[in-house]
Amino acid sequence: MKTIHNENLAHLEDKNSENKNETIRVSLTLLDELMIYAGELVLARNQLMRLTTELSKTIPGLSNVLQDIDMTTSTIQERIMNTRMQPISLVFSRFPRLIRDMTMKNKKKIHLETSGDSVDLDKSVVESLYDPLAIVMYYLVEKDIESPEERIRANKDETANIYLKAYQEGGKVNVDIISDGAGIDTQLLLNKAIEEGLVSANDAERYGKKDIFDLLFSHNFFKNHMKLDHGEEEVGLVDARVMLEKIGGSISVDTGLANNTIINVKLPLTLVIIPSIIITVNEQNFAVPQVSLQEIVRLKVGDVEHKIEQVNDAPVLRLRNKLLPILYLHKVLGMKKEEQNDETVRIMVMKHDDNEFGLVVDEIFDHEEIVVKNIPRFFKNSLCYTGTTIMGDGSVALILDIGGIGAKGKLNFTGLKEQAGSSDDIDRRMHDDMQNLLLFENAKDQFFALNLDLIKRIEKIAKADIDLVGEKEYIEHEGKSLHVIRLEQYLPVQAPDHEDSDLYVIIPKSVENPIGIIVHRIVDSISVNTEIDSDSIMAKGLIGSALIKDDLVLFPDIFELIEMSEPEKVQKYRAKDKKKQKILLIEDTPFFRSLEKNYLESAGYSVDIAIDGMDGFKKAGQHKYDLFIVDIIMPRMDGYQFVEAIKRNPELQKIPTLALTTLSSEESKTKAFNAGFDAYEIKVHKEKLLETVESLLNK
Repeated sequence: MKTIHNENLAHLEDKNSENKNETIRVSLTLLDELMIYAGELVLARNQLMRLTTELSKTIPGLSNVLQDIDMTTSTIQERIMNTRMQPISLVFSRFPRLIRDMTMKNKKKIHLETSGDSVDLDKSVVESLYDPLAIVMYYLVEKDIESPEERIRANKDETANIYLKAYQEGGKVNVDIISDGAGIDTQLLLNKAIEEGLVSANDAERYGKKDIFDLLFSHNFFKNHMKLDHGEEEVGLVDARVMLEKIGGSISVDTGLANNTIINVKLPLTLVIIPSIIITVNEQNFAVPQVSLQEIVRLKVGDVEHKIEQVNDAPVLRLRNKLLPILYLHKVLGMKKEEQNDETVRIMVMKHDDNEFGLVVDEIFDHEEIVVKNIPRFFKNSLCYTGTTIMGDGSVALILDIGGIGAKGKLNFTGLKEQAGSSDDIDRRMHDDMQNLLLFENAKDQFFALNLDLIKRIEKIAKADIDLVGEKEYIEHEGKSLHVIRLEQYLPVQAPDHEDSDLYVIIPKSVENPIGIIVHRIVDSISVNTEIDSDSIMAKGLIGSALIKDDLVLFPDIFELIEMSEPEKVQKYRAKDKKKQKILLIEDTPFFRSLEKNYLESAGYSVDIAIDGMDGFKKAGQHKYDLFIVDIIMPRMDGYQFVEAIKRNPELQKIPTLALTTLSSEESKTKAFNAGFDAYEIKVHKEKLLETVESLLNK
């Protein structure tokens, strides 16, 4: 049977070679669906191989069948992945025009040379690559390349050169952008960082070359208006790093022998199926991307020559004449270590960017191809995980983020991270403003969405469980009567044509007088990045609308619905009949931006919007405000950096600042007050927000 199978494969390959020039058009949607099914096939293959490990020893011929299934599944997965691969030339071909436009603008002469155009990347990576590379090009042309006159004075050719090359290395694609310009003056860069308050003079003395180069990715360095794929905006190298990290990439800066600037970008080949190593800690499975693993070291307990030592109170291993910092995975993840009699210490030598460290784990299993699934929202704020996967035995394993593990363990990768002394800075840099929404349907083809952070729980109920008391409906919930409402009672929307025997009740959280919202069908839980339109569809009880997956979706305002359904319980925060006090709301997530603006305006305040800390700091200097309300996790300039900048400004430091965030830990609250915030509130609690706002403004 195996011989026939191989002959069939050979026949297919011969046929493919004969028809290699024939092509057809295939929908991208179909290719994406095939990729999803290929992932599910890989999961099923992994489960089958694990379940039949022992069985194959007792059934003759089963191991051959399993081998065929394994090989065929890998081939199908590889071929389908190839359909999503696109040449990086699709990105590179756009830069000659960009360079030409910039040279005309800056009156410089630049020759662009590209190589490695045939290197392939996943479609999703290619689509996200132009903007960060364009930012790098802007930086080199604006800051690194000299004018023709300056180059002649420096005995250089008046035409500068930029080399853009791609190559594959170690399971990743590297893109090098090399400029023969003036290079980077490290002392000048360090002095500017000290002047801006990013580095203290004492810390600066310990900064190496790599630490200084990393300062280029601070928000204060190199900002310029650039025309990107999604529009023109003020961006810098820090934004390029954020964009690349969202697709699993990284960026670093170095100099060559001739003092030429070398910017290296590392990219994953694909974001869907990755080879990994399965490990355990306290019998909990984790997946480690194989591309990060350099080697595995096993130490015997009691070995005098090879052992973990303490240097400056930190564990290290002497490995081939160098000190390797050591992290214990159970300590980084906050897991209690169970007593074991194992005499072997297993250390995985991991590499992130140009840094290596050892990761101590309990057990290391074989490699396995895993399908990357979205990480649950409960882990969104954790540095340590990038996603989840389903194991061969059906259990769920978290995929470790090696860079995040190093940051959480407070390893000294750069002077900037050392200065921060906390993983919060890396968490903010890796922040993704995707909105996690619950999508549901009230009447047929009438869709609504709520942010999952607003929902306490969803309960399935029978229609017969609803009791009518007067004109209000109630259900039994946690031993008490819960008032439930229907959207069509308060919003200008259709009532359902008929009611099924089973319904759903959405119960919001952080409300003083909870109610339930009856809906007819839960459609999906999705992550999207969309702007909410508050102008096209306006009605009391609605935040706005958005187009999601080609469907018009309405966003109800839970707290306004509560006020409409129980007006007798409405708190005192109504519109004030006096001169409006002006608030600057700084929030990067569109959903919360619309929600919070609605809350504040309903209480009579005048509200201006800023989309991040940098935008907020600019507006704070242009207009007069009575209060700043600031999100903490934001790109470019986060909440901590914003308030520190405000407190250094004599004209703005007296204006009260309120931190409004989803972070509820005492550590985050303490850090916020230490940074200079006057108050701290959780986003989804309307009554407490308005109460705190009124208190700050009265002071």
